[in-house]
Amino acid sequence: MIGNSFRGHLAKVAAVVLTIAVVFAWLGGGRQEVLAAASPDPLDQQVVSSGLGTGAMFDDTAQSFTAGKSGYLYDIELHLFRFDSAGAGQLKIEIFAGETLSGSALGSVTLDYLDIPLSPAPNMTLITFDGIPITEGQQYTIRTTSASQGGMWLGTGNSYSGGRFYSSSHWPPDWKNEYDAYFRTYVADAVRTPDTQLTVAAQANATYGDVVVFSAQLMNGARAFANQRVEFQLNGVPVGSAATNAQGRAELSYGMDKPPGDLLLEARYNGTSFYSMAADDTTITVAKRPITVTVGGASRPYGSGNPAFTSQVTGLASWDAASSLGTLSYTTNASASSSVGTYTVQASGYQSPNYAITYVQGALTITKAQLTAEADSTSRQYGLSNPVLTGTLTGLKNGDAITVTYSTTTSPSSPVGAYAITPALADTGNALHNYELKLKEGQLTVTKAPLTVTASNDERQYGAVNPLLSGAIVGLRNGDTFPVAYSTTAAAGSGVGSYAITPNVTDRDNKLKNYEVQSVPGTLTVTKAPLTVTAHNKTREYGNPNPVFTSTSVGLRNGDTFPISYSTSATVGSAVGQYDVTPIVADQGGKLAN
Repeated sequence: MIGNSFRGHLAKVAAVVLTIAVVFAWLGGGRQEVLAAASPDPLDQQVVSSGLGTGAMFDDTAQSFTAGKSGYLYDIELHLFRFDSAGAGQLKIEIFAGETLSGSALGSVTLDYLDIPLSPAPNMTLITFDGIPITEGQQYTIRTTSASQGGMWLGTGNSYSGGRFYSSSHWPPDWKNEYDAYFRTYVADAVRTPDTQLTVAAQANATYGDVVVFSAQLMNGARAFANQRVEFQLNGVPVGSAATNAQGRAELSYGMDKPPGDLLLEARYNGTSFYSMAADDTTITVAKRPITVTVGGASRPYGSGNPAFTSQVTGLASWDAASSLGTLSYTTNASASSSVGTYTVQASGYQSPNYAITYVQGALTITKAQLTAEADSTSRQYGLSNPVLTGTLTGLKNGDAITVTYSTTTSPSSPVGAYAITPALADTGNALHNYELKLKEGQLTVTKAPLTVTASNDERQYGAVNPLLSGAIVGLRNGDTFPVAYSTTAAAGSGVGSYAITPNVTDRDNKLKNYEVQSVPGTLTVTKAPLTVTAHNKTREYGNPNPVFTSTSVGLRNGDTFPISYSTSATVGSAVGQYDVTPIVADQGGKLAN
């Protein structure tokens, strides 16, 4: 394959630079050179493979040979290859008389690196000179020089006896007998014609942005003229060049970057000092490139602004960017107040003479907005009316007329406990379908009502029956009634003192759980009972002892008895008269305090 140099828009291959001076390559055990000759002239000299190949860099290499016949040297073949890293550059090939690198060259040809096959090279490269007269039995030298080590001239062991190999990579640089470079020489018996003919192949119509192949056929008389550079122009502007292959055909791959319309394609062979120049042309019609601008899908919630729309452009030439076509604008009939649904989005604004633009509508999907109604939690006591129920409504858009009310199943008579407060929405503006509803219940907590039961204070005398105990109940709700009994530990025999009166509430209707009951005890005071002991009057004569005194006790309770003794100032010797008799009560049993 012959390399092309080109202008236009094609990808470049990344390269790795090789910096060693000499490399060895295996060419296959005992392989013989049986490649078909590319020259129409008779083969004269050649190097045949002996198996193990060597290679020397292009910077300065040479191979001498001995002519086997007299005639004209037009064509030689060298086994050359280049590295990916070669880049731009040229290889100069010269023929010298004798085994030498000095003096004036008999002929010179310059090859672009791109005209040399990439490694590994499967075939020889044909180089054509202007016709160098050579003499049988004389030695000549083929020399290659270049500014860089971008490729190699492949060789083998010492299989050619008619010459030697030279490489500046040797140290010291010198002619060597150890191996030879692959070459072939062809010697013509007569001078060739200098006439050339170039024919541009009929070109199919092209589309802007496509890679097209320009083709031209170069002939030298009746033979295909290989390894010659043909330049191509479009409307007089150079777009690249290509070397002719073994069939004399130059092909240039070109990314069509010219505006649509009719273009003049011209191919030109500039000739040499020996070969004549040739040119030909044809017309190419370039069509607009179809591209598609597809609006991407987008979405937003109801009530929000439209998002930034985007598009995908397909079909652009690889060297063009969508930004070079102008600025896209988008239109849609959806506004912030538009209902949930799907709306078309249309793009426009690109302009280019190179493209036929098709716009594909996109879709804007308006989704439901989030609307949350949340009831506030609150509380009240048992038996009271419900408070005003409140809450929050968040997420309303566009001033939609949606209101919320709050309800609960509780009434004043509902027992203590927790009850749900439920929000309910009223859609007076018919906009609720644009929302994703989220209803959050609150909680109404019915707490216990305070209930105070107070026993009334009372009193009685010691030994009397307890009075009818009473009290008051405060805080009853909803007409609730509870029987209340009052009890005390005081009995008829209880001594003087204070005794608690305890209220006891009976939960007859199972409603006492709705109250926080506070019992306030009363006091029963037992007071002292009146006790009167009256001594009886007695008489005796003077000089007699006192009689037995007696008395009467009034007010004794609970069967209490007390021993009574008496005292008087009268003695046996007391004169006639009246003397007091005083009863003295003894507190036998410790009950006199009552």
